[in-house]
Amino acid sequence: MKSYLLKTFLVAFIGFNVVGCGTIVRTGFDNTPNPCKKELSYVFGGVKLDSMHICTAAASHSNFRKIIIPFALVDLPLSAIADTVILPYSAYLDHRTDSECAMKGK
Repeated sequence: MKSYLLKTFLVAFIGFNVVGCGTIVRTGFDNTPNPCKKELSYVFGGVKLDSMHICTAAASHSNFRKIIIPFALVDLPLSAIADTVILPYSAYLDHRTDSECAMKGK
C-alpha cells in the first residue's frame, strides 16, 4: 500500500512540476524573447498555456508527452480561477507591452 501511494505521489509531483500552474508560469516566469510578437497574451494566459500543452501533447506521437494531458486538465480550472483573480494585473501587463511595442514602432 505504501509503495502504491509513494508511486502515485511521485507521478503527481513530477507531472505538476512539468506542467506547473499555467498562470504562474505565464505571468511570473515569462521569458518571451520578443514580447512584441504576441503569440500568447497575458489575459487568461494560464488557461491558454494549459490548452496549448494539451493540444501539443495530444498531437504528439510520443507517449511521454501524453502523460502531461491529465495534469494540464487538472490545472486548467485552477488556472481559470487564478487568471480571473489577476485579470486586472494581466490587462495591465498586456497594455504595458502594447505601449512599449508601439513606442519602438514594432
